[in-house]
Amino acid sequence: MKKLILFLLLFSFSIESQEITVIELFKDEDLEKFQEENTQYKQEQETNKSEQIKQNIKSLLPPCESNKTKKACYGKKNIPRERFYSEYGEYRGEFKKGLRHGLGVFDYCVGDICFTYVGEWKKDKRTGDGVLTYPDDSRSYYKGEFKNGFFHGYGIWETYNKETGQLNERYEGNFKKSEYWGDGILTYGNRWETLPKKYQ
Repeated sequence: MKKLILFLLLFSFSIESQEITVIELFKDEDLEKFQEENTQYKQEQETNKSEQIKQNIKSLLPPCESNKTKKACYGKKNIPRERFYSEYGEYRGEFKKGLRHGLGVFDYCVGDICFTYVGEWKKDKRTGDGVLTYPDDSRSYYKGEFKNGFFHGYGIWETYNKETGQLNERYEGNFKKSEYWGDGILTYGNRWETLPKKYQ
């Protein structure tokens, strides 16, 4: 027989403020399960949203006549592998003067690790708002601001254990060149007692 999660809802109603306070009390053994299900649901929502963007991304720009078209256009480009740790893959999106510029989707690999980026580009660099996911491990992702290919600005970064599906690390806050920088909240695994911290 499945164990039921018990919620004790205590409502405090104030006529003057007309506010309702809800206190949720969980059994200790159910807390971890609740957090895992909640995290999984949020990640599924992010993955579905990313897939929807990939499928529905459209451009008002005309099709590119060639990879050297100087005018802004929409097209596809294969990025060859130049070195072992260089990025290679397929880009579909907007161009300007032959460079990736505007909105686009980039399915690519670095070495043997593959990624998908959906978002903004500027002069052939990931710059602006975007979502980076791992096709081989779809639960790990970064969502936020980019600059010149780095996590830069405000963002959310979550990584999961590929075998168990458990959360390894979650950071929400500011980044500088893909490093934690400034104000942010860092969570490790199932320890949810996180506090704001300044990173430098």
